Formats: sequence, C-alpha cells, structure tokens
Amino acid sequence: MKKTVLIIHPSRFNPERFEKYELQNFINKNFEIIVHDLTELLYPKIELKFKSNKNDNYKSLNIKSYKLWKNELDKINSKYGFVLILNFTHQHISINNIKLYKVLSDNLDKSRYVNVFFSNPGVFNSYYELSFGFYSFSKRLKHIITQNLINITKGLIVKYAGLKSNVIVLGSKSDKNKFLFKKRKLIIEGHSWDFSNFNDNYNNDIRMSDTHVLLIDGAGPKFKNDDLYLNKNSAITSDKWYPNQNRLFDTIESVYKKKVIIKSHYSVRHEKNPRYFGYRNVFHSNLIDLICNSCFIISRYSTAISYGLLFNKPIILITSNEIKQNLNLRYEQQQKLANYLNCPLINIDDVKQFKKVENITSTEKEIKDKFLENFCTLGLGIESNSKLIIQKLDN
Repeated sequence: MKKTVLIIHPSRFNPERFEKYELQNFINKNFEIIVHDLTELLYPKIELKFKSNKNDNYKSLNIKSYKLWKNELDKINSKYGFVLILNFTHQHISINNIKLYKVLSDNLDKSRYVNVFFSNPGVFNSYYELSFGFYSFSKRLKHIITQNLINITKGLIVKYAGLKSNVIVLGSKSDKNKFLFKKRKLIIEGHSWDFSNFNDNYNNDIRMSDTHVLLIDGAGPKFKNDDLYLNKNSAITSDKWYPNQNRLFDTIESVYKKKVIIKSHYSVRHEKNPRYFGYRNVFHSNLIDLICNSCFIISRYSTAISYGLLFNKPIILITSNEIKQNLNLRYEQQQKLANYLNCPLINIDDVKQFKKVENITSTEKEIKDKFLENFCTLGLGIESNSKLIIQKLDN
C-alpha cells in the first residue's frame, strides 16, 4: 500500500521547513512527501519573491485555486492507500479556513486518511501566557475574551467544516486549546518544533564557536509577509528601522571585533549583501549552524531564541519607538521576555542604550530550564514530534 504525508502549508515551503518538521523520519517509514503550498490561495496580497523549492525529498505544488486543489486531491485519492495530513493552517483564523477544511474533507476518502492538526505549530506560547500574569485587570479581561473567541472559532472550524477524520492535536504543555478536542478527538502532547528538532538531532556534543554575531531577522519591515499571514498592520517602517539597526550593528562590531550576519526569515528572500543591512552577509538556511557558531544572537521576538537557550548562547532583544508606540502589546511582551530571561532589551532609536551590548552573558541555567519547561517542551527524553505521530499510527 502506497503511503504519503500531505503537508498543507500556508506559506512558502523550503528545505529548512523539511528539516524543521522532521519529514525524513516519515520517509524512513516509506512515506512519500507531498506539499500543497496554499500561500497564493489564502493570501493573494503576499509579496512573493520565490516559489516553494523543488527538492528530491518532496514534491511541492503551488495551489492557486480551489478547482486546482480539488484536482490534486483527487490524484492523491487515486494513487495512495493511506494519507497522513500534516495541517499547518490552523493558527490562521479566517473564513477561508472554513472553506479550506470543507474542500479537504469533501475531496479525500475519509476511511483512508488521518488529519494531524497543529494547535500550537512550533511556537512558544509566550505571546499570551508569558505576559498574562503582568497585565492590568482590563487587559486581562480583553485577553480572556479575545482568546476565548479564537478558541471557539477553532472549535467551530473543526466541528462544522466537514472535518470528520481522526484528529491529533500537537501542543505544548501550556496550550489552552486542547479542551476543544478532548471529548471527541485523540490528543498527542508534543514539543515546540525547535525543541523537537533539538531533541531529535542535537543531544550529543556538537562543535561550537563564536565567529560572528547573529541577527535572527523577521520578515518585516522590508517584507510584509508575517503581518499579512497574521492579518495585522505593520508597525515598523524601513526608513526608520534599518538605519538605526545598522548603527547598533556598527557598535557591536566595534566592541566585539566580529561581524554581524543575518539569518533571514524563512518566508522571504533578500538580495546578496543588501544596502539596508549595511551590505552585511545574509543567509537563507543553516539556522542551527549559524547559532552554534555565534557569540550571541539578536532578535525582535523570534521563537528561534529557544535555540540560543539550548546551545547556551547569550540573547539580545531589540525594539524601537515605532514598536513601543504602535504595538504596545508586543512591546510589553518584549519587556516581559527580557525580564524573564534576564537579557538586554535595546531600543535601536536610543543610542544611549547601545552601552548594554558591552556586558552580554548567557542565560542562567535555572532560568533557561524554567523557560524551556513552561513554553517549549514536555521534557527531555520524550520522543520528537514526528516520532510521537509515527508511534500513534503504528498503534
């Protein structure tokens, strides 16, 4: 019986995603890998600089219409005896999602497929749980109402959009969405994808160095992809963000005598040595190697900072006046995360704060372990996400 893993992905797919989602473990179990890239179907306003990459390990299709998608699902029905769907669209709540799940359910033979929902698709929950305890009463009330509405919407999508297959929910220990599925669906508790990858591949000693300083960049402000995916307005502008960020980089390079390099967001592609980064080197892959060979990492709020903790690399968080003024909730989250990790938060618009770069230290082990336990993992020694799913299928 031919088997396939069908990846339903809301953004551009590349070999970095292949590694992040541990798909080689499914290939080792004789699954073929098919990716349906729904970027242009769900987000027609996205600025697309590249297509999902072709790769020998998987077949990727850019789905531009529901008619095309139905045809491709029919082909899967006729070719494969078993289909495992890994669905990464669940965090993107919109009317489009309801139609998406309806099409998916109506056009696959329900007796032959298992749909794996990612209720928490690889992010630590500090967007909500980390900051929650510090909110004022009014913000707590607003937070509770907003999150309950989101959770109810997710539940309605699953219950009424024709999704009648088995569902496995993968979420961190602090995930609050599990109650939506508990009575009628099978639940597997898993790790964030970053921690899962570490658990699967990096428990042994690896070579470390400190050859550079690493910025783990977001999509914006040059590209608006992240904002469009999450249906948010961009709060930072290129003409203010990049020049001041480069001033900070100049200071860091002067203090540490090491070059700052950039790891791009997975959804975008920058030109070589772009002017807006001060002609610095930009890398589009090899995140783990770049972190392992850094003396410290810089980020606005990337989930990949968990790798910095896992590999014992110091962390600097950066913000700006625009974030402070236009994204006050995000700024609060940055503050709480910096306080939680006891790491610097530097406003790139305030040169006086640049002195903070002179005393950068790794996060204390007790703080690091607490953060990982609360937001990233169910515990060391527990199998990686992919192996948890495979074990459940074998049972």
